[in-house]
Amino acid sequence: MGCEVAVGEQHRDRRGHGRFRTEQPPYSLLTRAIEYDLLPTCLRHGMGVMAYSPLAGGWLSGRWRLGADDLTSRRAAMLPQRYDLSLPGNQRKLEAADALALSDRLAVMDGGDVLQVGDPGELYRRPSSRSVADALGPANFLAVRVVEVRELGVVVETEAGHQVPVAGIGSFRKGSLGLMVLRPETLSLVSRRVLPYNAQDLTSVVWRRGRQALEVRRQGPGFTGGGLSDGDISGMFSAINLLDADRVEPLSAAPAGAPAFEIQTDGAADAKFLVRMYREPKGGWLAADPALALRYRLTATAFDGLPGPIKTFLGLTPPPAPAPKPQQAPKRPPKSPPKPK
Repeated sequence: MGCEVAVGEQHRDRRGHGRFRTEQPPYSLLTRAIEYDLLPTCLRHGMGVMAYSPLAGGWLSGRWRLGADDLTSRRAAMLPQRYDLSLPGNQRKLEAADALALSDRLAVMDGGDVLQVGDPGELYRRPSSRSVADALGPANFLAVRVVEVRELGVVVETEAGHQVPVAGIGSFRKGSLGLMVLRPETLSLVSRRVLPYNAQDLTSVVWRRGRQALEVRRQGPGFTGGGLSDGDISGMFSAINLLDADRVEPLSAAPAGAPAFEIQTDGAADAKFLVRMYREPKGGWLAADPALALRYRLTATAFDGLPGPIKTFLGLTPPPAPAPKPQQAPKRPPKSPPKPK
């Protein structure tokens, strides 16, 4: 949701429309995903937030309690899947709603033992065990191992070998084992494609290097411009469509230094993207999309498929070597005059 707000603000700036004033997301003690994404984005853009469903569709109204005689309602009759207590996810919602009903501090117990005590939000974000996490709403769990410790978190590796950066605090060390808690309300999917535009709505592609630009625009059913041939333009789109990142990460701050070049696509809302490309010190490329707050890591050969004219424009091809100087035949020593007989 925060990405959508950022993209909307970018489009507003380009088209000169009035600014967005408010956003209206669902928000409650059981639905807190906007704290990680949307709220910081709205704060950054000076937007207000008018939350709806603060009682989580009735779960936090006080009526839904463990041991209650009547848990029927008109809303439950209209949306039975959301309130069917035979479903494990809804049963955990009921347990969490009951625990959060009247408390500002929460104690999670199991078999008479106190597992964790604290602010409900703290227990939700940093549960000390799987039992605590499970008590505060639906979640999935992955066994992970810490493979890298960073300043603001760690990189963990799953049993399947996938590595994931995780923000957080704690006394983690390389090799530490743990469980990664995945809650459905805090997850979002992103594409590995660096430029996931809708081709039908695309009107132009602009390559920028310094103050120079090479632009290709739609003309009729095809594209033209930039002094490129039809074959070059076809090759350009083929290379762009193959720009899949090895890894996609949140973009917390702009990379240091100036980008090597930029790629900007334009058209309808689903075709507008601006990506800045940076060379990695150890080889490879880092693509930064400020509007989506994402960065993509690409291999050093990511742009090898671009046509020659575009690679030359972007400085991706070495300058041609100077032609060798023609070799001169060695000079022969002058013939000595014949000796007199």
